[in-house]
Amino acid sequence: MNENYRFLSEEDILYIHNNQINLYGGESGIRSQELLNSAVSHVRTEFAGVKLYKNLIEIASAYIYHICQNHCFIDGNKRTALVAGLVFLNLNGLDILDPEEKLYQMMLDITEGKIGKSEIQKILRQLAN
Repeated sequence: MNENYRFLSEEDILYIHNNQINLYGGESGIRSQELLNSAVSHVRTEFAGVKLYKNLIEIASAYIYHICQNHCFIDGNKRTALVAGLVFLNLNGLDILDPEEKLYQMMLDITEGKIGKSEIQKILRQLAN
């Protein structure tokens, strides 16, 4: 179960965002604090005491999808979303290897509404090491 996982806080996500902007450029800043809060808290969603996301891949896909789709930041939403998901996995002992750069296309597909969380999970499982 996921109660022992190391989850990311809003501060962690903000750090990741600022790091991505510093490394690769773009405009820094939050577009919506509420949408950031929603994306970060969504990974812990429960209904009738049952967690919506039960394993590392499901939680990482929720971070990636909701940070990307919520457009929390002025710039760098895709980068921040992907790195947040990968950092979450890494902090919890799972590394992703992407020699064919499938994650780049995955992020474009998310923003274009072509894929959702189940497809993200499938890609992450294929790349898990």
